[in-house]
Amino acid sequence: MENGRRKKAYKFSDVKGWRYHLANGGEIVALDMIGMLGSKGHNNLTRLKNFENSGFFIQVKDIECPEWQIKFYPRKGRFHHERGIRDTEMQLKKWCEIFDQTLNKSTATQ
Repeated sequence: MENGRRKKAYKFSDVKGWRYHLANGGEIVALDMIGMLGSKGHNNLTRLKNFENSGFFIQVKDIECPEWQIKFYPRKGRFHHERGIRDTEMQLKKWCEIFDQTLNKSTATQ
């Protein structure tokens, strides 16, 4: 795993769990010009927070860094649009399945 300057390798047996979280919504819809101007900043901040809180999370046996977050970007659409959210969610589900098959297989053979 690598996050900025922090870099660490783990054995499969060090992985305690994994999950994904996809935050979305919370945006304001305005119908008049003043409301639209006011909501733009709020919506941009909300989209950024949603993206920052979303990703694939891996819990490991590590006191210094017990959880790592991996960011995913939509391959189709944008993160804050329905198409992008669906695409990102499918990628996250795919990686949950990969971890499930790989790690559950390795623990079954031990």
